[in-house]
Amino acid sequence: MNITSIRAGLRTLGRSTLGRRTGMRNALVGAAVLVATGFAPTDSQDESKNEFDIEMTRTALQEWVDTQRIRAEELEAWRQDQVTLSERILLIRDKIDAARESSQAIQEEIRSTDESLTTANAEHDQLVEALATLEPQIVALEGRVRRLIPTLPEPLLDTLDLLVKRIPEDSANTKASMTERFQNVVGILNAANKFNREIQPVTELRRLENGSMAEVRTLYIGLSIAYYATRSGDSGGVGYPTDNGWTWTALDSSAIDIARAIEIFEGAEQATVVGLPLTVGEVAR
Repeated sequence: MNITSIRAGLRTLGRSTLGRRTGMRNALVGAAVLVATGFAPTDSQDESKNEFDIEMTRTALQEWVDTQRIRAEELEAWRQDQVTLSERILLIRDKIDAARESSQAIQEEIRSTDESLTTANAEHDQLVEALATLEPQIVALEGRVRRLIPTLPEPLLDTLDLLVKRIPEDSANTKASMTERFQNVVGILNAANKFNREIQPVTELRRLENGSMAEVRTLYIGLSIAYYATRSGDSGGVGYPTDNGWTWTALDSSAIDIARAIEIFEGAEQATVVGLPLTVGEVAR
């Protein structure tokens, strides 16, 4: 038997055992049989040639074994890579599905936002049109408020100082928006209306009839009339609103009654009837 027939036998054994878990073991057994049967010493064979053939056979067998081992290792690595790739594919598919769902949700939000924006724009246009029709009314209200401001008492004007400053002197030439102008007018009128429904005692500095400045207690009865008196009851007077501001008239003869009325209102004295001076013509104006 020559080396070519031995190698052919090895290839045949390799193919017959490919894919089986016991392939390598059977291949080794077959190779051993080939070696045992093919190389038994005979009289016609040279001993040195047999040794050379045996060595060649061993080398070929070792190469075949190494090849099968490498093939098995590569096959196992490929299977592991296949599992890893399958897992990665599943993960990527999950991410794609999640991204698709997120994209759909975002598109829904965009559509909802577009609808809300369209509605808001329509409402804005309606408000602009409404403000345009209200502009003449606001201009008229600002004129009335400007005439009203001098008739307001100082305690009320102190609280309305910021709003009063925002009223434009020229309604036709102002950078303030219609909304701001309307809010200013409404704020002043609401505060004036509230003050007019109440009786409010305040402490003020006032110039007396003798020309000196003194601290007095003033009782404002709405926006129509006010009485003031020193705490001692030595000096007192009455005030009325006019187009140029409040006018104060000294009434020292009524100072004690005025001071007493203020004490009763504040709860410092028992309630009783107190007569205060009143000029109907001044109140009616």
